[in-house]
Amino acid sequence: MANLLAELIKIGKCSTVDFKTGTITATFPDRQDKVSPDIPVLFPGGFGAKNSMPKEGDDVICLMLGNGKSNGVCLGVIPDATPGTADQQGVYFEDGSYVYYDRSQKKLMVKAASGVQIDGDLTVTGRVTAANIK
Repeated sequence: MANLLAELIKIGKCSTVDFKTGTITATFPDRQDKVSPDIPVLFPGGFGAKNSMPKEGDDVICLMLGNGKSNGVCLGVIPDATPGTADQQGVYFEDGSYVYYDRSQKKLMVKAASGVQIDGDLTVTGRVTAANIK
């Protein structure tokens, strides 16, 4: 049973990323650097769409099925560190930008390294405080 699970669930390094097809290849160091075929990356479904593709070099966990539809699927990335705190859940970017909700402060926090562009109407129902208006 353990051998079967070891063949199904594999941890590797993301080798290539194809944003157009939503697939990656992964290299498995514990299997003599065997490289997977293109496998799709799993995204949460629902009302909104995400495109959180792994980066080359990321540690990834893969479920290798070999069921005809696909040779497997990338279940996600195993991060080196988790950004934010337990109360700050959201999206963090490499350039320092983020969008997260801080449960302890009850605030949505947004930081954009190079500014924010809003395409559409903006309605603010609360008070607006601004610093450094040019």
